[in-house]
Amino acid sequence: MSPAPLANKVLSRARQRRPELAEVVALVSDLTTDLLPHMLNEEPVLFPFVQQPEAAAASGQPAPTPCFGTVRNLVRMMMLAHDRVGELFARLRIITGDYTPPVEKHLLPTRDHARRESRRRCGGRFHR
Repeated sequence: MSPAPLANKVLSRARQRRPELAEVVALVSDLTTDLLPHMLNEEPVLFPFVQQPEAAAASGQPAPTPCFGTVRNLVRMMMLAHDRVGELFARLRIITGDYTPPVEKHLLPTRDHARRESRRRCGGRFHR
Protein backbone atom coordinates (compact mmCIF):
# COMPACT_ATOMS: atom_id res chain seq x y z
CA MET A 1 0.00 0.00 0.00
CA SER A 2 1.34 3.37 -1.00
CA PRO A 3 1.30 6.28 1.45
CA ALA A 4 0.79 8.70 -1.46
CA PRO A 5 -3.02 9.03 -1.25
CA LEU A 6 -2.92 9.98 2.43
CA ALA A 7 0.04 12.31 1.92
CA ASN A 8 -1.73 14.05 -0.97
CA LYS A 9 -4.94 14.36 1.06
CA VAL A 10 -3.09 16.03 3.94
CA LEU A 11 -1.28 18.31 1.49
CA SER A 12 -4.52 19.38 -0.21
CA ARG A 13 -6.05 20.36 3.13
CA ALA A 14 -3.03 22.01 4.76
CA ARG A 15 -0.91 23.44 1.94
CA GLN A 16 -1.71 27.05 2.90
CA ARG A 17 -0.75 26.66 6.55
CA ARG A 18 2.09 24.17 6.11
CA PRO A 19 3.98 24.87 2.85
CA GLU A 20 6.72 22.39 3.80
CA LEU A 21 4.20 19.58 3.30
CA ALA A 22 4.72 19.80 -0.47
CA GLU A 23 8.33 18.72 0.04
CA VAL A 24 7.25 16.06 2.54
CA VAL A 25 4.91 14.57 -0.07
CA ALA A 26 7.67 14.65 -2.70
CA LEU A 27 10.08 12.92 -0.28
CA VAL A 28 7.48 10.27 0.63
CA SER A 29 7.01 9.60 -3.08
CA ASP A 30 10.78 9.33 -3.63
CA LEU A 31 11.14 7.00 -0.64
CA THR A 32 8.36 4.77 -1.92
CA THR A 33 9.88 4.71 -5.40
CA ASP A 34 13.31 3.80 -4.01
CA LEU A 35 12.34 1.40 -1.23
CA LEU A 36 9.81 -0.88 -2.92
CA PRO A 37 12.13 -2.21 -5.67
CA HIS A 38 14.98 -2.36 -3.17
CA MET A 39 12.99 -4.55 -0.78
CA LEU A 40 11.79 -6.72 -3.67
CA ASN A 41 15.45 -7.49 -4.43
CA GLU A 42 16.77 -7.67 -0.91
CA GLU A 43 14.16 -9.92 0.71
CA PRO A 44 13.66 -12.69 -1.89
CA VAL A 45 17.04 -12.54 -3.70
CA LEU A 46 19.93 -11.30 -1.57
CA PHE A 47 19.01 -12.58 1.89
CA PRO A 48 18.21 -16.16 0.79
CA PHE A 49 21.35 -16.29 -1.36
CA VAL A 50 23.55 -15.19 1.55
CA GLN A 51 22.34 -18.26 3.49
CA GLN A 52 22.86 -20.75 0.63
CA PRO A 53 26.68 -21.08 0.72
CA GLU A 54 26.61 -22.00 4.42
CA ALA A 55 23.84 -24.54 3.84
CA ALA A 56 25.72 -25.96 0.85
CA ALA A 57 28.95 -26.29 2.87
CA ALA A 58 27.10 -28.00 5.71
CA SER A 59 25.68 -30.57 3.30
CA GLY A 60 28.96 -31.02 1.39
CA GLN A 61 27.57 -29.45 -1.78
CA PRO A 62 29.28 -26.77 -3.89
CA ALA A 63 28.19 -23.19 -3.33
CA PRO A 64 25.48 -22.13 -5.77
CA THR A 65 26.22 -19.71 -8.60
CA PRO A 66 24.20 -16.52 -8.25
CA CYS A 67 21.87 -15.53 -11.07
CA PHE A 68 22.77 -11.86 -10.57
CA GLY A 69 26.50 -11.89 -11.24
CA THR A 70 28.57 -11.52 -8.11
CA VAL A 71 27.32 -11.06 -4.58
CA ARG A 72 29.72 -8.14 -4.28
CA ASN A 73 27.98 -6.36 -7.16
CA LEU A 74 24.50 -6.92 -5.73
CA VAL A 75 25.59 -5.78 -2.26
CA ARG A 76 27.22 -2.68 -3.78
CA MET A 77 23.96 -1.81 -5.52
CA MET A 78 22.01 -2.38 -2.31
CA MET A 79 24.41 -0.14 -0.38
CA LEU A 80 23.94 2.65 -2.93
CA ALA A 81 20.18 2.35 -2.45
CA HIS A 82 20.65 2.49 1.34
CA ASP A 83 22.73 5.64 0.97
CA ARG A 84 20.09 7.34 -1.19
CA VAL A 85 17.28 6.40 1.19
CA GLY A 86 19.38 7.64 4.12
CA GLU A 87 19.75 11.01 2.39
CA LEU A 88 15.99 11.20 1.80
CA PHE A 89 15.24 10.39 5.44
CA ALA A 90 17.82 12.95 6.60
CA ARG A 91 16.07 15.64 4.54
CA LEU A 92 12.67 14.50 5.81
CA ARG A 93 13.93 14.72 9.40
CA ILE A 94 15.10 18.30 8.84
CA ILE A 95 11.95 19.65 7.21
CA THR A 96 9.62 17.95 9.70
CA GLY A 97 11.52 19.16 12.75
CA ASP A 98 12.69 15.68 13.74
CA TYR A 99 9.44 14.03 12.52
CA THR A 100 7.28 16.23 14.75
CA PRO A 101 3.62 16.04 13.71
CA PRO A 102 1.65 19.24 13.26
CA VAL A 103 -0.14 20.52 16.33
CA GLU A 104 -3.09 22.02 14.47
CA LYS A 105 -6.14 20.31 15.95
CA HIS A 106 -7.95 20.10 12.63
CA LEU A 107 -5.15 17.93 11.18
CA LEU A 108 -5.20 15.36 13.98
CA PRO A 109 -7.70 12.48 13.95
CA THR A 110 -10.38 12.65 16.60
CA ARG A 111 -11.26 9.81 18.94
CA ASP A 112 -14.54 9.37 17.03
CA HIS A 113 -12.68 9.22 13.74
CA ALA A 114 -10.33 6.57 15.14
CA ARG A 115 -13.30 4.56 16.40
CA ARG A 116 -15.08 4.78 13.01
CA GLU A 117 -11.88 3.80 11.20
CA SER A 118 -11.39 0.83 13.53
CA ARG A 119 -14.98 -0.31 12.89
CA ARG A 120 -14.51 0.08 9.15
CA ARG A 121 -11.35 -2.05 9.17
CA CYS A 122 -12.93 -4.76 11.31
CA GLY A 123 -16.19 -4.79 9.38
CA GLY A 124 -18.03 -3.78 12.57
CA ARG A 125 -16.89 -6.87 14.46
CA PHE A 126 -15.72 -6.47 18.07
CA HIS A 127 -17.39 -3.06 18.43
CA ARG A 128 -20.63 -2.09 20.12
